Amino acid sequence: MTDIVEFLTARLAHDQAEAEAARDAHMGYYATEGDAQWCVSDMGEGVHTEPHGAVVVVGSHGHLNDSVAHHIARHDPARVLAEVKAKRAIVALHMPEFVETINPDGDERSGDVCTLCDEAWPCDTLKLFAAPDYQHPHYQQAWSVNLT
Repeated sequence: MTDIVEFLTARLAHDQAEAEAARDAHMGYYATEGDAQWCVSDMGEGVHTEPHGAVVVVGSHGHLNDSVAHHIARHDPARVLAEVKAKRAIVALHMPEFVETINPDGDERSGDVCTLCDEAWPCDTLKLFAAPDYQHPHYQQAWSVNLT
């Protein structure tokens, strides 16, 4: 795998598969897109799905910190699936286009340019999307960007 779009597509497919598996495992026959949202329950300890109340995460009394519970609930499968859909649409906007140019000094240059950003491809937008997966074995250092 050498193309950043292939890399991102594979990562998004992985995120989608895991989110669908999590949704389906805890929702059973209720598992339909947008059917349930995870939330922190005030009825006992843990993170539950609504409207059906299936327990997703539980811990011994006092072991499930509120900030952990809220973080888990915020990243429920429905949200992850929506993010995957949005990211796929953004990636589709940043495709390469081969461009040949002649500089004022007469030098000819050619290469792939992002159709949206009009910068060398892969553009910083795609590189930033790949950044969270920098430890993945297929990540390429050429995609790194300075995040400071």
